[in-house]
Amino acid sequence: MKHPLATADFTFPLLSHEKVLDLVRLLEFDGVDIGLFEERSHLWPSREFENTEASAAQLKKSLDDRGLSCADVFLQMAPDFVPFAINHPDSGPREKARDWFRHALDYAGGVGSPHITALPGVLFENEAPEDSWGRARDELAWRVEQAGDDEHAHLKHACQFGLAAGAFEELAPEQTEADTGTESGKGEDQTDGNSGTGLDLCDECFHLLSPGVVLCQK
Repeated sequence: MKHPLATADFTFPLLSHEKVLDLVRLLEFDGVDIGLFEERSHLWPSREFENTEASAAQLKKSLDDRGLSCADVFLQMAPDFVPFAINHPDSGPREKARDWFRHALDYAGGVGSPHITALPGVLFENEAPEDSWGRARDELAWRVEQAGDDEHAHLKHACQFGLAAGAFEELAPEQTEADTGTESGKGEDQTDGNSGTGLDLCDECFHLLSPGVVLCQK
């Protein structure tokens, strides 16, 4: 049985995007992970989301012309993780992060991607770690809910998003040991035996229950 393989378009930053897709096809990959990295990838979300439907359709045609599929859409809103972290203490950046996530969902639907990759947030200075963690948990739960609705059934295992959303309700804030201003991710001591509290369980919810959205970790 042949397993389909994919590579990332941002693997080849010095080539134009069209040439990247040509090379991916020449290398006999089946799919492409699309990086929407603001200011540092071929396709910037600020540009693609000016007309999300049209941008997605254009990319879909480029992929179809080469017999490729979109394996994943990876959204990063800034070169640094902090300014638009999903758990930012200020509501403005959080709202923009939500808005662009909605666009990313529609974009993924337009290109036929079964997956979206999202960042889980950071630990912020000048506040208790459990406050950063709590907002990250709430924002991730919101994204699970958005990605699991009927409009986004294209996402792989979309029917299981409800399971992950329910799991988030069981999570209790737990202080994490991490450097301030770095990505919140899985740590050695973030679980409590079988209780599974902490971002470790968040990570497993996203990876195992809801492959449509994947937590990136440090």
